[in-house]
Amino acid sequence: MADRAGLNKQLISYYFGGKEGLYQELHRQWLRREEEDIVDPALPLDELIVRYLRETFADPRATRLNLWKGLTGGALEEPREDLSALRRRQEDGELAEDLDPAAAMLLFISLVSAPVALPHAVRQLFGLDPDSPEFREHYAEQLRRIVRHLAQQRDPR
Repeated sequence: MADRAGLNKQLISYYFGGKEGLYQELHRQWLRREEEDIVDPALPLDELIVRYLRETFADPRATRLNLWKGLTGGALEEPREDLSALRRRQEDGELAEDLDPAAAMLLFISLVSAPVALPHAVRQLFGLDPDSPEFREHYAEQLRRIVRHLAQQRDPR
């Protein structure tokens, strides 16, 4: 990783205490950016998910790093994800009551990261380049619709 970035490996050790320390710092930076620029409790859930998608399109490096860590077994030991905001949205009817918020969160993460993780599948399924404006707009609209379909449905019986 250091070689590809044109950095000295000793500097990574000096400044971050090694590769794990670098990952932790990048994770802290992502959390700060997420809190300051992405998360807005006033946004409807579908728009919040699309905001994450647009952020991933604009800068896929965090998603790629996360995928790499998962594939290589190098994922950070972290506390469990706080699902309280998603549970509140569920109480408000933005997510069906019979859905597990943890499963919904994993689905949302997967939906947002899929174009970065599987660009070949985007080409095969949509016939579009994943970096094209046509794909990005179409996929964002489809995500909005999918998330809305996960909202609380009233039983017609």
